[in-house]
Amino acid sequence: MYNAFMINTRGDPLGTVRNLILSIWQDADLHALLVPTNGEPDSPYRTSLLESSDQLNQINPFNPIMRTNAARMVPGLLQSYPNSRIGVLFRPCEMRALRAMGKRDGLKLDNLTTISFDCLGTYPTNEFKWRAERKGSSEALTQETLQFARQGGIMAYRYRGACQLCGEPHASEADVNIGVLGLPVRQFILLSTRDKTINDKLHLEKWSPKHADSNVLNQRVQVIARLAERRNSTRERVIQGIADVLPTDIESLIVHLADCGKCQACLDACPLCMIDFPQRDEYFRYQINDIKEWLGSCSGCGMCEQACPQHHPLTAIFSHIHKELTDDFKYSILNSPAGPLLIQ
Repeated sequence: MYNAFMINTRGDPLGTVRNLILSIWQDADLHALLVPTNGEPDSPYRTSLLESSDQLNQINPFNPIMRTNAARMVPGLLQSYPNSRIGVLFRPCEMRALRAMGKRDGLKLDNLTTISFDCLGTYPTNEFKWRAERKGSSEALTQETLQFARQGGIMAYRYRGACQLCGEPHASEADVNIGVLGLPVRQFILLSTRDKTINDKLHLEKWSPKHADSNVLNQRVQVIARLAERRNSTRERVIQGIADVLPTDIESLIVHLADCGKCQACLDACPLCMIDFPQRDEYFRYQINDIKEWLGSCSGCGMCEQACPQHHPLTAIFSHIHKELTDDFKYSILNSPAGPLLIQ
């Protein structure tokens, strides 16, 4: 992470973010921007492609609902605009999915400007609708959510399963990262870039001459660490509760997926499978290496669980297997005679 600036919000964090995105649009010379928006009254929240910066008053990245992982839209978007610079405003899990897609498919992201923001959690659709109606609008619900950014969010037990288990809710992998976790957002938010080149191109220092001091950064790190610890504990409790009835390793998962018959809702909903769909053998069983590659790249967005007609706790199952796979991968690299070469 290159530099971290404290941006004064003057009591309006959402408005500050919208103005910040406008500045990035202009300085990056974007042709279009893929963003979460408030949507329409009868369909609150959606991911929209904006082709005019005049529409930026619609964006609402902190709206506590997620209906799709927008990373799945990027390959088609880049194909439709091959010679234009496009921007995306993504949650951390969407950014992880996008990076994984790029590594697996050779997806060229050179013309893409990525912006990410700390995720304060999302509700299931019905819960979100009820709360938004109770508050009067989705934007009012967003404002309530932002009030608790300093504590890391509220009512985690009402969130989608994926958000209850997410140990990496902070923005860190994008060209530009917007931080709100652990911060008094009505006073300031954090803004950081991936490297100096991006910082200079977008002139982000004009937003604030003040770098974040160590106390602010430590406060943010501590809140994120507490969230990760709490959510990892939740995941382990869920895994212990389902170990006797649902698969928690690769081999039993493949058997389970085969038993699902032709249902592949979890795969269809996954952005990674948009570019590399796991294949089955002559016995209708998924290839073990395909499943390892799929779950080894899992971003933890929970779209699989959201799509499952059997309502299986797929986020917990897949994240558990993902951790085992990545732990094994790190172990094999560190203990390989060629370890140092692979790490380089």
